[in-house]
Amino acid sequence: MTLVLQRILRNFSAFLFLLLPGVAFAQGAPSFTALFSPDSISAGNNSSLTFTITEIAGNPAETLAFSATLPTGVTIASGSQSNSCDGVFTATSGSASLSLSAGRLGASQSCVITLPVTSTTVAAHTFTSGDLTSDQGNSGSATDILTVTAASGSNYNKSFSPAAVDPGSVSTLTYTFDIVLPGSPGISDWRVPSFTETLPAGLQFPDPTTTTNSCTGTLTVDRDAGELDFTGGTITTGGTTTCTITVQVQGVTQDSYDVENDLIIRDAFSTLISQDTASADLTVNPGPVDGIDLIKAFDVVQANAGSTVTLDFTLTNTSRDDSATSIAFSDLLDTSFLSGTVFASLNSNSCGGTVVGTGTDTFDFSGGSLAANGASCTISIEVDLPAGAADGTHTNTTTAVTGLIGSTPYTGDTASTTLRVLGLDAQPPFSAKLHR
Repeated sequence: MTLVLQRILRNFSAFLFLLLPGVAFAQGAPSFTALFSPDSISAGNNSSLTFTITEIAGNPAETLAFSATLPTGVTIASGSQSNSCDGVFTATSGSASLSLSAGRLGASQSCVITLPVTSTTVAAHTFTSGDLTSDQGNSGSATDILTVTAASGSNYNKSFSPAAVDPGSVSTLTYTFDIVLPGSPGISDWRVPSFTETLPAGLQFPDPTTTTNSCTGTLTVDRDAGELDFTGGTITTGGTTTCTITVQVQGVTQDSYDVENDLIIRDAFSTLISQDTASADLTVNPGPVDGIDLIKAFDVVQANAGSTVTLDFTLTNTSRDDSATSIAFSDLLDTSFLSGTVFASLNSNSCGGTVVGTGTDTFDFSGGSLAANGASCTISIEVDLPAGAADGTHTNTTTAVTGLIGSTPYTGDTASTTLRVLGLDAQPPFSAKLHR
């Protein structure tokens, strides 16, 4: 009797396998997920939609395919897309349809498809794809929810000044945004802004790093992590509050960088109100080859009219084999920066040569020298700003650096930096130099 039952069970199992092959295949079909990141955006901003396919049965998967239509009000945004699943992935900017065909996946491997999406329709949008199919069976659909909140009206923006620097030089990254509250705000109208900025490899925060913050709250720089964290105080005043935050960023490696982050605005109870994205571009120029590199930087990003600031010039000999001699350049402070500016005093000079012009509007350096193979030196001076200067941001540019590389005459580039001068009517925001 037992033997008969065993035979019946074996035959019944075989019958089910032949009758319902999809069930057997589904046990070995790849897993399939969809994820919006961030999963909540302000109207008009972008989120990244990522599909992840993972082979879980230890068998290669062929003919991977799925199609999907985004929820009403959500469309594919312009921007880069990626597909590590092989095959053909189609998703056209401005449309809502996307598809994968002829994809392939190795045994026990994962692949990812990523594309930007956007929406101006305030709602919680539930996305469900079509089924993912392959020679391993039907994996089913993938689903996630994208929440779109009303536009915050923050006008979040960021920019670098200058937009291109030499390696080792500093640019000022400025963030601006508005917090808009009704005329007589209640506690439910109060807002708390915050953001985190993580610099890409090739950029860094200088040591020390100078920051400014016109809003309440805390601003922290972690140089080792390349991270800037801003946590604003609770804004309770009706009308529009404009916040301006600045931080110095130093170029390290030649390249073009797109620095993007999100401004997060929450209410007084930590509920997310909006998430706005802004980006800024910075180019790090190539350094001179077999030449003399000159960079300059003020010790602060802004100063009051009539105050004294420190200006540093750094020279580097990039020639591997030859020393640099007869190095010279000038800084015409009155004409190339701000009328009435005076070279007040020399702090230090490790470049040799001669510095002249103290008490005048012109800094002159000549006769400097540097050993080969990356030797560098710094000249540090004090500069008096004119007391009656108008409020504004001013660019200071030197003459071209000249000298001899070995016995060959050399003419290099100028060096520039910027300083915001706060006039008599300007209200200086809080500023601090942050040391690691």
